[in-house]
Amino acid sequence: MLPTKKTILSAVAAVGFCAMLGTVCADIDVSKFKTPKEFKGKVVSLSSTTVRMGLDFQWYKGKVIYVAPPGTKFKGPIFDLKGNVVTQGDVLIKLDTKACEALLDQATASLNSKESLYKRYQVVVDKAGAAGSSISEQALLEAKNDYLVAKADFILKQGMLSTCTFNAQFDGVVDEVLFPGGYTNLSDREVMKVSQLAPIGVEVQISREEAFTYGVQTPIAIFPLGHKEAIGPYRGGSMVSSDANANTLTFIVSNHRDFIKTKKLENGQEVPVVRNICPVIPFSDEDLKGALSVYENSIMKDDKGNYVMQVVGQNATYAINPVFKLKKVYITMANEVSHIETSVKYVKLQDAGGLAVNDTLLPAEECKGLNDGSVVYFEKTRYMFLPGDPVKVIIDTAVTNEKVGLEPGQY
Repeated sequence: MLPTKKTILSAVAAVGFCAMLGTVCADIDVSKFKTPKEFKGKVVSLSSTTVRMGLDFQWYKGKVIYVAPPGTKFKGPIFDLKGNVVTQGDVLIKLDTKACEALLDQATASLNSKESLYKRYQVVVDKAGAAGSSISEQALLEAKNDYLVAKADFILKQGMLSTCTFNAQFDGVVDEVLFPGGYTNLSDREVMKVSQLAPIGVEVQISREEAFTYGVQTPIAIFPLGHKEAIGPYRGGSMVSSDANANTLTFIVSNHRDFIKTKKLENGQEVPVVRNICPVIPFSDEDLKGALSVYENSIMKDDKGNYVMQVVGQNATYAINPVFKLKKVYITMANEVSHIETSVKYVKLQDAGGLAVNDTLLPAEECKGLNDGSVVYFEKTRYMFLPGDPVKVIIDTAVTNEKVGLEPGQY
């Protein structure tokens, strides 16, 4: 009766990333290409995944209480040099943990009891020595067996609890939500589809014969959508389609987000960069002039009470001015919550502290180190490429494997 949490990987098999020694730098000046040939490229994810969640109990299948909304861009885990996880990836799905927590408590109590009895028997036997003990060898062995069974059950229940949360395994985006949340009678429910964003592929239509004439020395320029400057692929990291009829060559490229933490304004002031905002909305669609509500994760607390950080002068229905001040607004919450989506909760306000519909707030995670009156710069998280983007690819066809003395088939 193990909880299950599976991912089904499709689209692309594992790629030998050890061959990726860096991005092209010196050879992406297109003006220096001797015989440039332009291709229409398309950005493709290197891995697409269907994430499944559920509990395999006969009497209880579980309740999905959080699902990241479609379009969510998420971060994968960070590892140390030994391969240990330093920071878990973003949470994409959560199951209600009450049942697993109760089972773990039960397993813990049983383990403590069995371990205590076994150790007590062992002490008695050790003290008796050759003189013989009131505890028979059979009784000691049975106590040890009971302890080991209880220990195994405890480890199993720990594992069951840990699988109630699914953390992202790579940097990517939520493509589609298949199950928005609630009780499920399946132990292997398909919940969402996600795609990897970093690194990412740029696919061009090219004959297999031509693709194999180019290699790691061939100058290649890839222009991200809307960019005037080109970047290059990982050298040795691209691949020809495994389908002989597809006639495609996929270049693997870096797709790192621009994670600037501060922005220098025209007046010379250096201000923090924030990337997420959320609106104030009516609590009920049936009473648009009634009580207001705010995003659950925008509410913070200090000695004076609960508060939110308002984005001064910004209305969620208009274009956002990227530079704005913050205002600390104290609120009083009512005891009601509305689900905009299964995983997006808005809390009803008893006293909105002067907030109005469509006022804009910062989520609590964006407010670390910020105070009332702080000036910030708003910039959405950006990738150079997103799946489906049309891009321009230029290859210098003058530099082939044959001309530089390499064997064909580097790609």
